Amino acid sequence: MLTGTNSSGATTYALLNSTLTEVSNLSSEILDGYGLVGVFQQTGFGSASITASPMVVSFVSGSTYKHYYIPKTAPHNALEINVDNKKRVVNFFESGTNLYLLTSDGMIFKGASTSLTTAFTEIVDVTEDYADHAFGYLTGTAPTLYYITKPDNKDQLTVFTINTTTDAVTTTAVTKGYARFIYNTEIVDALPLSSGDLLVATARNGMYRITITTPNSNDDSNGSSTEAEKYFP
Repeated sequence: MLTGTNSSGATTYALLNSTLTEVSNLSSEILDGYGLVGVFQQTGFGSASITASPMVVSFVSGSTYKHYYIPKTAPHNALEINVDNKKRVVNFFESGTNLYLLTSDGMIFKGASTSLTTAFTEIVDVTEDYADHAFGYLTGTAPTLYYITKPDNKDQLTVFTINTTTDAVTTTAVTKGYARFIYNTEIVDALPLSSGDLLVATARNGMYRITITTPNSNDDSNGSSTEAEKYFP
């Protein structure tokens, strides 16, 4: 994401790809006085092209936020998301045309990626703290989704089980199975492997290879994890 000024001196932003080609321009948005605070792809897609995975970008002025959705389909026009402008987004995920936003204070908002001007609705509030670019990995398929997250203020993985039909949400603390070695670490990134496993990178403890199975990804006995730096035979 590059920043500059237009002919009127107002701040503008543009998203470039790895070859420094512009793929999305936010020059039509009113962002003067706002600073960039987040450029997000879904956990596990951090190195993917914009054509493979959409993005969310966030800006702030004082305590007021603006969040934009950039679709993976051309022309990748950035569209403002109608969500509580006092909430800081730290991650997101999609299921079909449903777009879910995770906030820094543990709320999930839901809306439609095809109707971003329609107000997003809060579907759960767990009052947990989440760091910027918090780990949040989606498993399962509609109507039952499992969103596996790592709160900043608890030694656990918190799994949101979401019914996409009713928007009912339950939460489960997981510390065993696939969470056995990572529930009390600071997770910084993750990479899906061809086997369906996930390679999880932590800030201080190295990398782990975890296996998450579905259904019942919210079960404390689900899956498995290698010890640190023992992720390949």
